[in-house]
Amino acid sequence: MKELGTEMIKLSLVYPADEGKKFDFDYYCTKHIPMVKTMLGKVCKGITIDQGICGASRELSPAYLMITGLIFESLGEMEAAMAEIGGDAMADIKNFTDIQPVVQVCQVRA
Repeated sequence: MKELGTEMIKLSLVYPADEGKKFDFDYYCTKHIPMVKTMLGKVCKGITIDQGICGASRELSPAYLMITGLIFESLGEMEAAMAEIGGDAMADIKNFTDIQPVVQVCQVRA
């Protein structure tokens, strides 16, 4: 794997808007995300929470109900943090959704 530069790393968790699936936005924003933020501590440089409201026009449903980004300084820090807390964070998913998130790691470039 090619060595990444000094850009930040974002771990994205994407929850597809599948018909018939549940997602408790209140629990996610008031319980799950604060729990994850506490568990990650200072290694997490920021969190973005994007709740889907529509597609390319207001008439179209969103492709994703939620897209969350966890920002880290390096791939190594992200991997170490997720190895430590990933199991506990994933175990909480059942409390707010029955959707299996799609996970992607990206290098953030401004």
